[in-house]
Amino acid sequence: NQDSLTVEEIHIENLEKLCQTLDNVYENCFNEIVKACHNVVEPLLQTFTELSDYQQKGEVLKIVFNNRDIRAIITNKEVFEEGKEFTPAEFYNSFRYKLYCISVKVSLAFMTMKTCNINAPLVFDDVFTASDFDNTVNINRFFELILKSFVNLGLGSEQDLQIIMFTHDEIVLNSMTRTMCKIG
Repeated sequence: NQDSLTVEEIHIENLEKLCQTLDNVYENCFNEIVKACHNVVEPLLQTFTELSDYQQKGEVLKIVFNNRDIRAIITNKEVFEEGKEFTPAEFYNSFRYKLYCISVKVSLAFMTMKTCNINAPLVFDDVFTASDFDNTVNINRFFELILKSFVNLGLGSEQDLQIIMFTHDEIVLNSMTRTMCKIG
């Protein structure tokens, strides 16, 4: 009968081997991501969160893994009871959350550059629009930290990192220009 399909035992065994191989590849890739998150992304995010003058004493940001779920959590024993955890969206004000989101993108870009041995420009599109004056003026600290992190991760010198930024905010542009002029 042409409508029936016969599956040989060897085909089932081959499919099971293929599935096991794919599971192993996935597990290895996931473990590499976990390792990179702990070694690259988490320290960078912690450093980026320290940029804000509003950071609470005792605030700790870390990445946790639970059944393939990767989440950033924030704890603060000084403010909340032990074991109380918050997501960045729940904990940060709007500027700090925006800074956190940008920091995640930069950290992941650096992780990709490091693990894949590539160098690519960072592109920012009006990232600090609608920030308050203090945060806008001090944004040069953020870009100084990006440059320092790039060098500390062994990705190259400050001059090797290309940053492309689109902005219509003159204060942000002037702050960024001061940072870039320092490195030559």
